[in-house]
This record gives sequence, C-alpha cells and structure tokens, in this order.
Amino acid sequence: MDPHDAIPTAAYYESRLARQVAGLPGDRISLILAAYNAGPDAVRTAGGIPDIGETRHYVARVHDWASTYADQL
Repeated sequence: MDPHDAIPTAAYYESRLARQVAGLPGDRISLILAAYNAGPDAVRTAGGIPDIGETRHYVARVHDWASTYADQL
C-alpha cells in the first residue's frame, strides 16, 4: 500500500513482462497487460493475446480506463 514501494515494483515487473513478450505481433501495451493477467507463458503460447475472455476483458477495460483518465494528467 506504499506508493514509494509499489510504483517502482510494478514498473520493474511490467518491464520484465515486456521483455518476455517482445517480438510477438500486436500492440505492445496490450501484450503486457495480457501477460500481467494471464501470464507471459499463456501469451507466448497463443502468439499474442490468448483467447481467454477474462484476459481480453481486462485488456479492454484497462485501455478504457486509460482513455477516460488521459486528460487528467
């Protein structure tokens, strides 16, 4: 619950996910989100965002949140 710890830790983890899904076709952010939700092995096995309803919903929901709050920076 400490932002000074949580933010760099999340950034580190997501950078590791980014390396694990590098080279796959598709939007890099979406691939990282899918790897966060379903795991990088599932994303690599599927060759992109896996056909898992929960994962596809999660990726879409995070993109929607980003669009909603983009103007509040």
